[in-house]
Amino acid sequence: MKKWRVLLLVILVAALALAFASFRTVVERPAPVTPTQFIPPTWSEARKSPMHEAHVGKRKIACAECHGAGSEAGSEARFDAPPDLAACARSDCHAEASARAHVGSTSQKTTCLTCHSFAATPTTTPCVGCHEKKPLDGGAAGVAANLAHHATPDAKCGACHKVHAAADAGRRKNGDCSGCHADAGDGHGAQARKEPDASLDPATCASCHGPHEGKAAATQRCVSCHAPTEARGPASARHGLAGQNAPRVLVANIGPRSHEACTSCHAPHDTKLEHIKPCAGCHERQRGALRPGHDQCVGCHKPHENVDAARAACASCHTAKVALAAARVPEHARCESCHSPHAATPAKDACRRCHEPVSHGVSHGKAGECVQCHVPHTAPPNQGAARASACVTCHKNVPAAAHAAKATCVGCHKPHGFGGLQASTTFCSSCHQEAAKAVRTGHGDCAKCHASVHTPKQTQPCGSCHKEEAKTSPKGHQRCESCHAPHQGSSPKVASCTGCHQKNGTGPHKNLAKGCATCHRPHGPKGVATPPACKTCHVQSTLPGLHQKPSHGASCERCHSSHEAPRADRASCTGGCHTDRRGHQPDAKVCNGCHIFSD
Repeated sequence: MKKWRVLLLVILVAALALAFASFRTVVERPAPVTPTQFIPPTWSEARKSPMHEAHVGKRKIACAECHGAGSEAGSEARFDAPPDLAACARSDCHAEASARAHVGSTSQKTTCLTCHSFAATPTTTPCVGCHEKKPLDGGAAGVAANLAHHATPDAKCGACHKVHAAADAGRRKNGDCSGCHADAGDGHGAQARKEPDASLDPATCASCHGPHEGKAAATQRCVSCHAPTEARGPASARHGLAGQNAPRVLVANIGPRSHEACTSCHAPHDTKLEHIKPCAGCHERQRGALRPGHDQCVGCHKPHENVDAARAACASCHTAKVALAAARVPEHARCESCHSPHAATPAKDACRRCHEPVSHGVSHGKAGECVQCHVPHTAPPNQGAARASACVTCHKNVPAAAHAAKATCVGCHKPHGFGGLQASTTFCSSCHQEAAKAVRTGHGDCAKCHASVHTPKQTQPCGSCHKEEAKTSPKGHQRCESCHAPHQGSSPKVASCTGCHQKNGTGPHKNLAKGCATCHRPHGPKGVATPPACKTCHVQSTLPGLHQKPSHGASCERCHSSHEAPRADRASCTGGCHTDRRGHQPDAKVCNGCHIFSD
């Protein structure tokens, strides 16, 4: 029983010894030089490792030369510690690697082993292992893992960066870029300019290009230097991108999307004005329509402003053209309201764009060509209406003095109306108010009598409507207006007849309601009627005195005349009828002194 206890005790002690030895080995084991390689604790073992064979070999070098005290104050020498920067940069080893290179951030020290493996065949850890999204000293940060540098995404960092040089070695100069980009040249050098704030500091490639972002990095970087000093003010270009003697204006929204990239027009590596891409390269259609004298786009357009910047440019050349006053007709103050700036001539239907209600009914030989009548550049303020002088340009056969001196064509005519250009009764009555009031039914259309308003007197004969009356008019009565008032159209009054028949206007019938026409019918379908018999009006049975005797009532005209007073003298009675009574009472002056004719 004791033997078994002793044996178990021995086994337990041995196990504890082995456990302690293993624990000491793990605790005292040095830190790894690389993620997969450790330094053996003894020289005999360490000299056989690939790292020592590659870096030491058969050279006589003391361990302390590489594994000495740390470079920081207070550090202790440990032979099992990895070499630091100073050890690698020995004059007889890696002297080309500066001790100042890749010092890293204060929170993370970098050594040679950070990038280089300490293996038999040394390898290099890719730069993106650290330079992916980690902030770095010197302001570098956010370097993309997948570099999109131009067309060479597989470009090595060492092509541009000298990792073992001084701390500022990463700041690229043009010379570094031109090693690959020789065709770009030095096109952004300083240029002499008139602007007082222009700078002679030359720009480098990195001023425009983000080296880790590729071509896309330069798309919007021009405005970082060529931004306006004030709203829509002149740009202060630091190295002449806008041209030697031509200040330019840049705005945040240049207009068309194709203009937002400066390189659409400017060659970034050759900024001289003569090398700017011509506008016609994109605007070929507009260039083809331009008339002579308008072929320079920049004569009207300011390339760094919106396309509307050309509005006020017309007057700079066309000073002789005075548009209608803007205060009265604002739409006419802008040239492009009527003119298409890229067309050879203004469109014929340009006026219709605004004057739609008045442009469709032009019953004119040149319908729609408003400029035939309207003079848009010289008309008085708010007077775009055509004047008579404009009408006679085409209507040459119109009498010059047809109407009153102040009358104009547009006073009677509707130039844009649908119903032709004839003047209507409405237009006539606006001036001839009295005539319009007196006009008789059936005579309301002025044009039926006045065939041409340009010869206002009656030119259409009455007989064109009153055909029967015209046929039966007696000689001397063919001029209707001699008896009839033309606008009343009624039967003539006594005064109308006595104008010619003066002797007949004093008879007993002068005050009849119908005047002369009571007995006389001057014209009609049955011709000129003879005067009716007296009995038509003077019925014998109603007449007084001797009118009742058959010998006196048979023929009224023996004693009476229509246009004279009744015959009551002695001669009238004894001259034709009572001849046998001529000697009867010779002293009596009249017969009816005794022979009463009336009651």
